[in-house]
Amino acid sequence: MKKKTSYRIRNWPAYNAALLGRGSLTLWGDEEAIRSWRYTGPTQRGAQDHYADTAIRCVLTLRVVFHLALRAAEGLARSVFALLAVDLPVPSYSTLSRRAAKIWQYGNCAGAPWQRDANLRAIRRQGRRRCKQESGYHRRSLAEAPFFRCKTLFGPLGQARAFSQQATELLAALKSDDASGHA
Repeated sequence: MKKKTSYRIRNWPAYNAALLGRGSLTLWGDEEAIRSWRYTGPTQRGAQDHYADTAIRCVLTLRVVFHLALRAAEGLARSVFALLAVDLPVPSYSTLSRRAAKIWQYGNCAGAPWQRDANLRAIRRQGRRRCKQESGYHRRSLAEAPFFRCKTLFGPLGQARAFSQQATELLAALKSDDASGHA
């Protein structure tokens, strides 16, 4: 049997400081992002373009990364700006909601167009109803509704990946609920 190798830590304070540094939260703001936060393009009558697309994407990114609701994302952005001592306005949750469906006309890092932008352009071109028909949205929605009801009644199901195993899970849940007198 091979003997386990042991390591001696010779500089405990440095090692301890490195472990503490792993949990450090460092905040920084890019000067270019701060300069481009406010909208500077042409204004339209009745438009509320106070924030550039960069600002909207930044707060929406915080929302996705930290799994937040729109109001919580607004609050997080406000607290980050307070910690950074940056005097920038934060888009309200209603502004975030309204501008999140807007076509951003930018590509991702590789330069390819965003899939969401392609979808929004198709909706503008054909209309929402026609796009839903072409994508099979209504059929998919009709199929997903019973599963939503089952998950609401029995809790999260569908841990299995294969359809036959998912069907077995569902039947087992139905049987256990039927045996307990519910239904």
